[in-house]
Amino acid sequence: MKKYGIYLGMAAMICLSFMTIGCENYEKKPSYISRAPQKECRICGNGKNSLKRIYKNCTGVGILCLNDWRVVQIQSSEDTLTSSNNTSYIWDAKNAYSIKLHQIQTRKISLMQYTSSKNNTPNMKKLSSILCHKCLKNVKEAVHIYGKHEDRAVKAVCMIAFPSMKLYGLQQSFQYYFIGDYYVQACCKNDEINLTVFLTPET
Repeated sequence: MKKYGIYLGMAAMICLSFMTIGCENYEKKPSYISRAPQKECRICGNGKNSLKRIYKNCTGVGILCLNDWRVVQIQSSEDTLTSSNNTSYIWDAKNAYSIKLHQIQTRKISLMQYTSSKNNTPNMKKLSSILCHKCLKNVKEAVHIYGKHEDRAVKAVCMIAFPSMKLYGLQQSFQYYFIGDYYVQACCKNDEINLTVFLTPET
């Protein structure tokens, strides 16, 4: 009986050791699930603050800064009404990013440079509280980095098409899209995204 008790004690100690090691070596990443109903979603919902409602009459493409919910229109078909070129700047010290937008209206080309620090990554906890399940899934796909880029931090930004509210990724080394009347090229480096948008309507 004594030997049996000793064996039981040793087995319990071994199991406890394995459990302790597992707890120390395994760190589970939080999995964020949408907590917002579809009608209150900040992208596709019907609320007064939803992008679908705010930009329902807009055309073209823009970028969506995910942490402060800033939308910057890069180019739209309405830009064809003007002929002057212009350059604008945005600097957000709190979220540590900057945007330089240069529009060449004579050629219907827009050039955007987005620069951010490595700390400006998407706040998924906040996004899960304001987006429906479908839009949260679309955001996760838009900010996903494919391939081996271990040293590259995910940037809290993606491209958005008006008025469909469809999201497009900008995280890869090189990407291109045909979106309606627009051809878009995006080049992402460690801390910078360079975006070129051409207005190319059918003739």
